[in-house]
Amino acid sequence: MGDTTPGAPDPFASPLSRRDLLSRGMAAGGLVLGAPLLASCGKASTGTDAAATGPTRGGILRIGMSGGGTADTLDPLAAVTTIDYNRAAALFDYGYWPDEEFVIQPQLVEEATPNRDATEWTLRLRDGVTFHDGKSLDADDLIFTINRIFKLDFSGLAGRFSVVDRGGMRKLDRRTVRVPLKRPFSIFPNQLAQLPIVPVGFDPERPVGTGPFKYERFTPGKESLFVRNPDWWGGFWQVEGTPYLDGLLITDFGDDTARVNALLADQVDAIDNVPFGQTKAIEAQGQSLFNVPTGNWRPFTMRIDAPPFDDVRVRQAMRLLVDREQLVQQALAGYGTVGNDIYSPQDPVVADAGIEQRAHDLDQARSLLKQAGQSDLRVELVTSAIAAGVVEASTVLAGQAKAAGVDVRVRKVDGDTFYGDNYLKWPFAVDWWTPLPYLDQAVTADGPTAEYNETHWKDPEFSGLYYDALKETDAGKRAEYQHEMMRIQHERGGYVIWGFANTIDAHSAKVGGMKPTKYGQDFSDSAFWRLWLT
Repeated sequence: MGDTTPGAPDPFASPLSRRDLLSRGMAAGGLVLGAPLLASCGKASTGTDAAATGPTRGGILRIGMSGGGTADTLDPLAAVTTIDYNRAAALFDYGYWPDEEFVIQPQLVEEATPNRDATEWTLRLRDGVTFHDGKSLDADDLIFTINRIFKLDFSGLAGRFSVVDRGGMRKLDRRTVRVPLKRPFSIFPNQLAQLPIVPVGFDPERPVGTGPFKYERFTPGKESLFVRNPDWWGGFWQVEGTPYLDGLLITDFGDDTARVNALLADQVDAIDNVPFGQTKAIEAQGQSLFNVPTGNWRPFTMRIDAPPFDDVRVRQAMRLLVDREQLVQQALAGYGTVGNDIYSPQDPVVADAGIEQRAHDLDQARSLLKQAGQSDLRVELVTSAIAAGVVEASTVLAGQAKAAGVDVRVRKVDGDTFYGDNYLKWPFAVDWWTPLPYLDQAVTADGPTAEYNETHWKDPEFSGLYYDALKETDAGKRAEYQHEMMRIQHERGGYVIWGFANTIDAHSAKVGGMKPTKYGQDFSDSAFWRLWLT
């Protein structure tokens, strides 16, 4: 089975670039995630309110989406940007997929059964599913899909599936595949929630999937048109008559202002990624906001192996001097929720840990700094406009730190510099992450061999619990290991996780079916199949 002691090479650690990791977004479920939802809608100035009429059939939904460019792709296994993944959500179905509560549900993989030590999984495909060209889904397609990930020059999924012993995969019958792993991995179904299954011989120039919409035309960097798949099997939702739309037209917008103006001018029916500063203008024009809390986190990162943060008392003091509510209100314009230095707030395993919310306590912060001999602490905070609110949060923190006698000097750099040679080396910096279940996040961010261990967190007790959790197939026992991991992070970790930013999309009143989800990552999470137009 190989060595699983701290310091050993970890096949679970993803070799993805930071850009690939972030753009992957949702990643996977595997746990029930939960947080209060907020859907704020402005009044409609024209037309019928779709939310009041109920589902109707027909029409082409026009969506303006951020990002994209000439490197856009319809190959779901080589997707890079958020808009790539939105297109994939329309054309393809995945092995598993999270529902609105962020419980992963069997999608194309009907069953996933581990052996005793989770070193081998038997996957059973759903019967009666056909691709857009009429071909039936079978075991050969699953094996082809996994192998194709590694044959591409680039695939953001390669790291996620590096644990698979591809040479040992075996087709047991038309619908069943046995997948051996290189090491125990009790959350393998989480990986299947990222796997869009393509047919043997897949051609990305004429993409064929099993999803609710079919390919019609595509111009990279400009637009894509997909049409209704009348033979869609309905996903695990099984809602009769879906998808309701006749088509889906997705247009690329690289500029925030242009995207907002397109909505206000009725050139598109909906847009994603609304800038915080544009929300009131959009509502004033009679459009609706789709505002959903998420697990998107905006940490300050402290290197625990470099002065002054190699002293746990300094790390604790930095966490105590932060006024989290003020940061949410000022840096995120109120579109967010307060953090508690633990990621994955929507994962119930976090809530069940019973970790008390850290308070804003300047007296205790000063006391700890004095004990550490750092009463006149001066530190440089490296920041960059890598996500909405990050630079603003850095400025707010500097002001808050003064009250505890700490001089935080903010140095703003461009994105290329921030993610350049010094990325993961900054003693004190910022970052941003999209939501993942707790244990998945540990694999990627600060597990013992995580590739993006920006805090240089190497805690022997934490590492032992991490490996125990990945071996444990009983969810209740695995949760106990995770609770102990969180306790250690909260006591002596290197992250200041002050808040979680909402996702804000916008749409006209004629768009119906927008439904908040507990992961709230992007527009497609409302599920294109359930949207309709009046």
